[in-house]
This record gives sequence, structure tokens and C-alpha cells, in this order.
Amino acid sequence: MNSKVTVRNADAGDISALTVLMNELGYQTSVDEMQERFAGIAAHPDYKTIVAVLNNEVVGMAGLVRGIYYEKNGAYLINGQPATTYTFKMNYYWMMGDNRHGSQDSRYWGFVPEDHVVGEAWLIWMSWNKGVRWNRLFRKIK
Repeated sequence: MNSKVTVRNADAGDISALTVLMNELGYQTSVDEMQERFAGIAAHPDYKTIVAVLNNEVVGMAGLVRGIYYEKNGAYLINGQPATTYTFKMNYYWMMGDNRHGSQDSRYWGFVPEDHVVGEAWLIWMSWNKGVRWNRLFRKIK
């Protein structure tokens, strides 16, 4: 089994998968809402959406906004040097807490480097979608 994650630009064909992903992460949305959001983002030259794909399944996404550094004429800097590309040196993960308003997770501190991950999720403690989904509680994560 190939366990290589591919990162690419999102396109309109990803909307259904992005809708599922957002709902699984606790951000309830519909395909229509995602189409509207995606159209607005795609129409803006400084916005971009990328997706992470594993075994032909969208498993992650990120929204990017081009930053402009006026003192460097719009150049992106890495360690003080202008750069046009960057290759990540390790895998990064979006970690989710209990999705409560006060939860501090990747919404608060960003992506987590792989060498900082000390465990893995193995149990669904709570599942909510317009009400408790009783059939999912306390099930092992496959």
C-alpha cells in the first residue's frame, strides 16, 4: 500500500471530498456552501486552496493567502533569503481537540511536525451531527 501523501492545488472536482472532510472535522457544511466558498476563493488571485491526497482520498486541506512583504517587493523570505519554492523536511499534521470553543488545537497553534506527535487516536469518544450519533460512540477508529 502506498502511504505517500501528495499535495496539490484543489479544484472543483474536490468539492464533495472537501465537504465530507469539513463535516468530519466538525465544521458542518453542505456541498452547495462549499461550492460557493470555493468559487469565491478561486476567483481571488491571492487565495489558494491545497489538498493532501492519500490513496486517492482527500485527507487534508489548507487555505493559503499570499503575503506581501513591502520591504522586499513581494518576495517570500526563508531565513532572510528570497525564495520561490520550499520543500517540507517532514510531515505535518492538523491535530484536532474536542472541538469545543475553548479547545486549543491546530486551530490555535497550527500544524504539528511529525516528530512532535506522541500518540494516535484509537477511539471515538463523542460523535455529533445535529444530535448525538449513538451508533458511533466508543467505537474503535479503523
